[in-house]
Amino acid sequence: MNSLQSALAGIWCNPKGFRIEEIVPKTFQFFFDNETDVSRILKGTPWLFRNSWLILKQWSRGQSIDSIDFSTISIRVQIWGLPSHCRTAKMGFKIGAFLGKVTESDVFECKEGGSFLKVLVEMDTRKPLITGVPVGSKKDGVSWAYFKYEKLP
Repeated sequence: MNSLQSALAGIWCNPKGFRIEEIVPKTFQFFFDNETDVSRILKGTPWLFRNSWLILKQWSRGQSIDSIDFSTISIRVQIWGLPSHCRTAKMGFKIGAFLGKVTESDVFECKEGGSFLKVLVEMDTRKPLITGVPVGSKKDGVSWAYFKYEKLP
């Protein structure tokens, strides 16, 4: 546990009052003095430690550890290969829904030209990752929208 605390303290810029307690095997509770550090760290999820996801969930006083669902994680996914008329935030929500609950969707422009979509999706870690989905219609033609997952272990 000391290696975990040392590594995370370094990655997270030594948040004031940071300490870790192991609640049950492989389940830890993190403590911070500053709520801004908590918000910043939760916003940066998922975190990787020793090539594994470190799934962080907000805990409330009086909440049982058994009531916290550690089977989902918010992850950013890039969506590539779409025709230009499909590269909209609205389409990001629709296509991202194949992966899970979409909470954000944006269009990103590439320096070399072109663009792609990026969505923030609440995904079930127990399900296999999919590589993409077909999009389009008989009228417009069908394209393959392929996914690039960010921060995979």
